[in-house]
Amino acid sequence: MINKDLFKIIGRKIIKQRIIKKEARLMKTTPKLLKEVRKTIPLEIIIILVTLIACVSADSYFFIACSIYLSINVLIRAIMLLRFTDKKGKEVTWISEKKMYVRCLCGNFILSIASLGILGCGILMFFLESQMINISVAIIVVFLAGINLLFMLRYYMIIKNYTDILIKSYRIMNYAYALINFALLVSVTLSISDTENIEQLIGITGIVFGGGTLSLTGYILWYVLLTNEKNRNLYYHIRNNRMIIFTRLSLKKDVALVLGKVILSCITLSGFVFVNALYSAGMGIAKYGAIRAQEKEQKKQIQSYFEIGASILGASLCYVVYSLSMFSKEKPMQYNMNITLIIAVYTFTELFLIIKDYIKARKTKNLISEEIKLIGLSSTLICLVLTQVAIMSISHKGDATFFNGLSGIVFGSMSALIGIYMMLRSKFLKQKFYEIQDKNN
Repeated sequence: MINKDLFKIIGRKIIKQRIIKKEARLMKTTPKLLKEVRKTIPLEIIIILVTLIACVSADSYFFIACSIYLSINVLIRAIMLLRFTDKKGKEVTWISEKKMYVRCLCGNFILSIASLGILGCGILMFFLESQMINISVAIIVVFLAGINLLFMLRYYMIIKNYTDILIKSYRIMNYAYALINFALLVSVTLSISDTENIEQLIGITGIVFGGGTLSLTGYILWYVLLTNEKNRNLYYHIRNNRMIIFTRLSLKKDVALVLGKVILSCITLSGFVFVNALYSAGMGIAKYGAIRAQEKEQKKQIQSYFEIGASILGASLCYVVYSLSMFSKEKPMQYNMNITLIIAVYTFTELFLIIKDYIKARKTKNLISEEIKLIGLSSTLICLVLTQVAIMSISHKGDATFFNGLSGIVFGSMSALIGIYMMLRSKFLKQKFYEIQDKNN
């Protein structure tokens, strides 16, 4: 009995501690907390101004960029807490949620821009000559960065149990502040060492830590945006209809690409480019048909599925016929190395994403999404032919017409199989639709 009672007492204590910890995590900002945080802000501003002067005297672009970022960070955090409560008589009341939202949003946006500045400065360091730094200045900068980190640690200990929007923004800014201080410490250490390629190493430091701060401020900026109900509803609308929305946007891109291919084919008198333009135009029209079918009833959506499959089959067969004619007529297109790499990377990346999204679309049983994925897959297969031509133009010294024509036949036939699959599947879907109608009747 004693053991059972002891276990009960211990169990109750553990549960009570968990409840206390959970309540602590849900604590909201209070005037007392803000007063505690604001105690050391004037001293922190003085220290950061001294850090800015020391970094300027070091005559290093990266040090100056870091000190400017730290100054902006401190000032934004100070402004966020400045007059955060309005006094009405003797009572202290919070400012409106709208003011809180705007203050957090603007602060995080400015810090995101400043993070891009750190990234840009890191890239710039790769193109600069080595800059010497005085040892005494380096020691001062390290000492000041250490003090800044102590401030960061103090704020972390004070606000670690608070989770509302203001303190969450403040906490993330605090983390970003620590990252840039660490970047400053690393870059100073590299500057006074005998290591070779110091500027390149400092550049890498700027890219790594600048990317980290950009990720943090980007995350909290996104979080703050989603606290607004209008933005949240817009996000969920885009998320639930992203396939249709992005397809509508891609239609404009397809129109521009088709026009570009037509103009290029006229200038170069290349039938190969013109046929690719016609195929892209056909797939663009098929995408438009898929979007229009979204608002129609199930029966018409199935009919649209069949028509798109027939369009893909017809366009693919025309492409195969043209590829056969390449054996006797077409000369291989010539591309430089940069264009070849861009075409190849884009095509294989697009192919991977389309296959992945197609699998997701099949799982959701969304017929319109499946249509769009199959159209994209067909377009990518034809695009692989262009990749083949581009690669062969720089890797094959002789006449690559045979290989280019063979590639067009193979991938064009695979695209035609997609059209046949859609036509056969539409028959199955129509039969299933009529069976469900008969059961309901």
